[in-house]
Amino acid sequence: MFLAASCVFFTFTDSFRTAKGRLYYGVATLSGIWTFNAGRKKPCMPSDYRLRWCDLFHAGLSLVAFLAFAGSHGDVVACYYPGIPRKVTNSVPLVVGFVVSVLFVVFPSRRRGIGYPFLLQGEARSSRF
Repeated sequence: MFLAASCVFFTFTDSFRTAKGRLYYGVATLSGIWTFNAGRKKPCMPSDYRLRWCDLFHAGLSLVAFLAFAGSHGDVVACYYPGIPRKVTNSVPLVVGFVVSVLFVVFPSRRRGIGYPFLLQGEARSSRF
């Protein structure tokens, strides 16, 4: 349960850089970003960091993918649904993973949360598109 909740929580995390280049992390809310360590620091454009429908879509997809992979573990299968053929329990995570991956590619997230590699962004660190 904790892992599923953390999977959903981390889809709502985001980050921004201040004018001095300092990196701040936070959680997207309906009113903007709530930062963990910045106190009253806010990004230049707070409206870019609001919670949107696509964030809920990404959280739902992340949860579905996590549940598909966790539910296909051998011990979980043996405990909760032992009558399902092995072919089904082996192919469901592959199909779900493929569909979720395609949807993530077609509808990418603009969130740059905890663990996102900022070195790969180049000079567009604080810009939004």
